[in-house]
Amino acid sequence: LDYMESLLYCHCQSKLEPLDPSLKFRDAVLQTLLNMQTKTTKKLVFKYKDVKMKPHLQAMASQEVRGKGSKNVLIDRLFLSTFRALRNDGIIQLLNDSTDEYLLITREWVLEPFVRSEMEDALNVSKA
Repeated sequence: LDYMESLLYCHCQSKLEPLDPSLKFRDAVLQTLLNMQTKTTKKLVFKYKDVKMKPHLQAMASQEVRGKGSKNVLIDRLFLSTFRALRNDGIIQLLNDSTDEYLLITREWVLEPFVRSEMEDALNVSKA
């Protein structure tokens, strides 16, 4: 999986989703988010609708739910359940529920800077 190192995440940690049993859709969402991350020089903050409206994800969601019931309802459910699972798994964080803004939690842009900051704070406290 291309995102394992950047996100410190793999299928073995994933909550299963009945609408996406092979996790192909989740992989596509994660790859899309990482592609968005490469286009910025800071932490990726994004809106749910910006990801949901990506044509390739809409097409993939449609393919995943084909033949399982009401297509539009299932596509919405697949997106919502995927985002819920990624929140529960600690890969994205809801920053603002009014604007539906999320943070992608990557090793390089979120985790390592946080750990460095904590270590510096601890060193400064011990020197005082």
